[in-house]
Amino acid sequence: MQRLFPDHPELLRATQEIADRCNLELELGKTIFPEFPVPEGESAFSYLWKLSLEGAQKRYRPLRPEVLTRLTRELEVIEKRGLAPYFLLVWDIVRKPTGAGYPR
Repeated sequence: MQRLFPDHPELLRATQEIADRCNLELELGKTIFPEFPVPEGESAFSYLWKLSLEGAQKRYRPLRPEVLTRLTRELEVIEKRGLAPYFLLVWDIVRKPTGAGYPR
């Protein structure tokens, strides 16, 4: 950095100050998802289940047993792996309106 910015020692000092203040410790081998706010009385998984069932009922009329069986199996995997907050976060991002020129 000194060779790249020899005329700006203040930039080097500021960069060092920022680096000194950074204190991030990540536990390796552990996946960390942000919490997703869910309605009161719901867990991330129960809310995901509710949204998934509503979506399936809209898409499959009538809601056939094989669809419900597949949905249940996939949600069991999501629950077992603790991924409900991740799926809710993705759902939230996808449902937001996009910029102009991008139809929904």
